[in-house]
Amino acid sequence: MIRKRTHRLILFLILSGLVSCSRDEGEELTGPGGGDDLTGNFPVSIAYPPHQATVFDSISIVVTIGAEIEIISVNFFINLNSTFTDTLAPWRYEWDLSIYESFAECELFAIAYDINNKGSSSDTITVTIGQPGGNNPPLPVNLFKPGEDDVTSSSVFLSWSKSEDDDFTFYKICYSRNPEVGLIPSNLDTTIEDILDTTHYVQGLGSDSVYYFKVFVADSGEMTSESNEVRVKTPRGGGTYGEMVFIPRGYFVMGDTPDGYGNEDHPDTAVFVPGFFIDKYEVTNEAFADFLNDGNAAYYDSAQKIQDTLGIFSTSPGYKHHPVEYVSWEAAHTFANWAGKGLPTEAEWEKAARGVSREHGYVIIGSDTVGYGYKYPWDNGDYSSGLANCNNVVGETTPVGGYPDGDSQWEDGSVSDLAGNVAEWTADWYGAYRSTHQPPISGTHRVVRGGGWNLNLTGIPTAARSQVPPSFTEQGVGFRCVADAK
Repeated sequence: MIRKRTHRLILFLILSGLVSCSRDEGEELTGPGGGDDLTGNFPVSIAYPPHQATVFDSISIVVTIGAEIEIISVNFFINLNSTFTDTLAPWRYEWDLSIYESFAECELFAIAYDINNKGSSSDTITVTIGQPGGNNPPLPVNLFKPGEDDVTSSSVFLSWSKSEDDDFTFYKICYSRNPEVGLIPSNLDTTIEDILDTTHYVQGLGSDSVYYFKVFVADSGEMTSESNEVRVKTPRGGGTYGEMVFIPRGYFVMGDTPDGYGNEDHPDTAVFVPGFFIDKYEVTNEAFADFLNDGNAAYYDSAQKIQDTLGIFSTSPGYKHHPVEYVSWEAAHTFANWAGKGLPTEAEWEKAARGVSREHGYVIIGSDTVGYGYKYPWDNGDYSSGLANCNNVVGETTPVGGYPDGDSQWEDGSVSDLAGNVAEWTADWYGAYRSTHQPPISGTHRVVRGGGWNLNLTGIPTAARSQVPPSFTEQGVGFRCVADAK
């Protein structure tokens, strides 16, 4: 563990004048403006070398600043001496180790100063000087922080610097949900061995979780050295597009209305729906690829805009944010459970799409005045090309949320693509409406709502219904999820 007590003691001694930390022999340590104000409140860390590493010949000491703040200088300290001041990012010092004896231990820390001449210190790390020509541990590597596009809800793409050790044999990745990852795994740790490249795709991670990673270098003498530790937070299952919109409890009019639009046969039937959350967007190829990589490869269809590379799934170029299609009802249902959600009932889907506007009429249910809502998600106005991707105008799916003027509007936000792009599976079996709405408990087809990019205009009214066998995977059929209001 990095010793925070050590660096606090050092700072106390410096500020008390009990220790002379110098740039030149005997020169008193001061800030860049001549002061010694170490009250800066911003994070400073030594990114390389890692704590307790064995180092050789010469190395770069690398410092990072964990805040968006203007830094004017960084002082590098070795064994309490201010050895070097860097005034230009990236903050680093090329450290010559030739003057040190083998197996000597050195303590390193850094102080960074902002434009107000306020300093902030890193923790203190300890490194050991290796023996020239001896059987030393291999040179450590630098594990890079993954970018946003390298992390999904179930995987992370790691990369690191190449080992310069003459007798390098392979890399090991160790990771855990606990910090201070060790080479010998505990029950919470996992080790991936015999890696020869400087990149690796780690799969099978849990969504919405924090993991800590290190890369160990092994040499022919079975000695190892460890990299710096990197923290990775996986997003919630369902991928980037996890935003949801709240639909409040209450009655709405389900099915065709007295205005005569739609193709259903139970006008003026008010249905009560408890409050719920619905995905703002249809499930994307990106999110579905995360799901496939998390042990659900059985639901892959080669017609999807998703590539299978030796069992690793990734979106086809240009289709990351398009809705997934060619998914069966079972695949959609399993994805929803995996994401901690569910598929919408037919009533939930229609209420989210049509709303409860009283603009075009209403019915009285007890003490409630329930509006008929709208013929389309946007209102009662007929379709135009800027409102939805349908009628085969574009010829394929488009990125989710691409037709905001066609969104269904709610107080909590708008819901996109409820007309067009892809038709959407619901939880219910298909059956004729009853005077009191009650979905069938069994059947041969599931209800699909909303119409797709490849379907004509009859599929996009909010009351329109379709039916598809649950095992089918079809072009233009996808889904979105809901969650209970808790």
